[in-house]
Amino acid sequence: MGDFPPAPVASLAVGNTRFDPEHVDSYEIGLKSSLFDRMVTFNVDLFLTKIRNRQILQTLPGAINLVSNAGATIAKGIDLSIKARPVAALRLTGDDARSAGAASLLRRLISQAVKPATI
Repeated sequence: MGDFPPAPVASLAVGNTRFDPEHVDSYEIGLKSSLFDRMVTFNVDLFLTKIRNRQILQTLPGAINLVSNAGATIAKGIDLSIKARPVAALRLTGDDARSAGAASLLRRLISQAVKPATI
């Protein structure tokens, strides 16, 4: 009593499935600053990521996992952080992050997958 049954195999490998390597170019630039004798710190970070031949994992009926390429993806954004210590007993902080992305082929694959089948 108290034993758990062994877990079933989570997925089967799909043999001879070919996909291209994924290539990622990532860029980032930022600024860290301290002002007013370190009573205020301000940080900002900009980033851009470009992915070619993005690899995605698709789960097919029967617990079969298939890796395929999904075209290109671009993600970009900004991170902001400000911290203030106006008096020794008080700290104020604020953080914000914004990002946007676009995927070319992946969007088409998803729209095809959710369309109802025609008979």
